[in-house]
Amino acid sequence: MPSSSARGARTLPYVLFFAGLSYAFDCAIPPIYIDVHTRAVHELSSFQYGSFFGAGTPAQNLSLWPSLEHNETTVVDLNICDGNKDATCGNRTGGLFTKEDSASFKATPQYQSLDSDDFSNVTLGTDTVHLYTHYFESDPAMETTVQGVPVTVLDALPTTNFSAPYSSLALGPKSSLLQSLYNAGKISSRSFGLYIGEASLSSPPSEGSLDSISNIPWTVNGSVTLGGYDATRFKAPVCSFQLQTPSAGSSALQVTITDVRLTIDSQDSDTSLAQADTNKTPTAFDAYISTSSIPITLPSQILDNLKARTADLPPTSNLTLSFIMNTSDGSHPFQTYITPSSLATAIASPSDSSTPFTLGIPFLSSNYLSVDYDTSTFYLAPAVPRASFIGQTTFCPHSTPEPFTEPNGHSFSKQGLIGAVIGGSIGIVAIFSLAYCLIGSWLGRRKEQRLYGSKAKEIEMDAEETQALTEHRFRFWRSR
Repeated sequence: MPSSSARGARTLPYVLFFAGLSYAFDCAIPPIYIDVHTRAVHELSSFQYGSFFGAGTPAQNLSLWPSLEHNETTVVDLNICDGNKDATCGNRTGGLFTKEDSASFKATPQYQSLDSDDFSNVTLGTDTVHLYTHYFESDPAMETTVQGVPVTVLDALPTTNFSAPYSSLALGPKSSLLQSLYNAGKISSRSFGLYIGEASLSSPPSEGSLDSISNIPWTVNGSVTLGGYDATRFKAPVCSFQLQTPSAGSSALQVTITDVRLTIDSQDSDTSLAQADTNKTPTAFDAYISTSSIPITLPSQILDNLKARTADLPPTSNLTLSFIMNTSDGSHPFQTYITPSSLATAIASPSDSSTPFTLGIPFLSSNYLSVDYDTSTFYLAPAVPRASFIGQTTFCPHSTPEPFTEPNGHSFSKQGLIGAVIGGSIGIVAIFSLAYCLIGSWLGRRKEQRLYGSKAKEIEMDAEETQALTEHRFRFWRSR
């Protein structure tokens, strides 16, 4: 496994669990945290980015792409790339699934799929799914198992141009996975929180081009929290929106954008891109949030203004796009961070006028998404890509996600900790001073003992000489 599993693309220093406080029984059910990162998958040598998932009995390890548009979780058949001339075909599968090897797979040809006919050649069925929570790379993953979940097996490649991976973890408004988890008492509500991860859209991929999500280099891992959200991956303010009825090929997460403003290298002033004349009010437009689209697609006038204002900038300049949106609480900006070198991949115009505008991967790399289907509400908040720990929190229906805040001892952590360091330093100095005095005293006593012993020896030698002389005199007197 080439990257660490939990956040961020690095090892987490520690893990913190949050318990949802509610008098309702359902809200006592902890959420299911699934990390999104690059991992080894079944039947393939390539590592693939996605949510940690297993299907079948025994489990076949897969890496499923979180989909806001799909309602049915999709896996890819083992033989799907047979005869395909594209050598990278397998890189977009998220792993290969062999239904014949699963003792728990049951075909359900009469089942009515909750998705439109995105794929023409599929096998509908149910199977046991395995959701893995993997906090540390060195530790084994924890597993949540649910039986009888609807699974769509893709038997042939799609005929239409498709930028998203073929397999998907379905998080749409009618998600059969969320419903199955809720019915089994595994989650408290049909809800989830998503941080897609931080994408490097200016870096060349190892294989292919950036026309496919599967080829994107990821610098920070993401996460999906089913029945909850990760309170450490976003910060205030948290703004709410109402879900809309999705049109074909789009999600229910639609927003109204009243202006798009550009800030270059954190300057104090910004510039509107939605108007050619500063005296005119920008024209509002609708866009939907998507995990199936790499770029943010915008009206051609905004894209032309953006290109004109960034044409002469160094490629590493920091650009901030502020999307001014109508929220349930008024107008609010949501930032997206890009560079001129990633502009060609991150921002585009729709291929035709009938295609809806989208807020794709760059937007979801900068913002955290929480969705509560039971109240038809979704929430956006600024993302915290590199959080220190995991704060999985139960998403109680009719509640608003709350970001993690420092406890009341925050002032101590700033001031008391400094005092503790100073006190510790003084204590260390005192210990060394005491040790110095003790050693000095011991050496002094040794010196005195040596000096006393030398003096005593001299006195003893003098006494022996005096005694010998006296005895000699006595002997001389007696001889006379």
